[in-house]
Amino acid sequence: MRAVQSSSPRRMLPSDPCPRTGDSVELRRWGFAARRGVVEDVMPDSSGFWLAADGVEHRMFVSIPDEESQIWI
Repeated sequence: MRAVQSSSPRRMLPSDPCPRTGDSVELRRWGFAARRGVVEDVMPDSSGFWLAADGVEHRMFVSIPDEESQIWI
């Protein structure tokens, strides 16, 4: 049996703090999931974060704000 998460994903707003290391995030472009991953590291000034490599996906830097993507936590 799979555990049910207590909260559903929500879109990160400009006023929200940067995701924390270990958070699961989803990047969406034009309403579609473009990449899912775990935050591996956060910039000291909260200007962005690194998504960990996963399978064939390479490590990826996400700039905040990202004009092309929506970040869901």
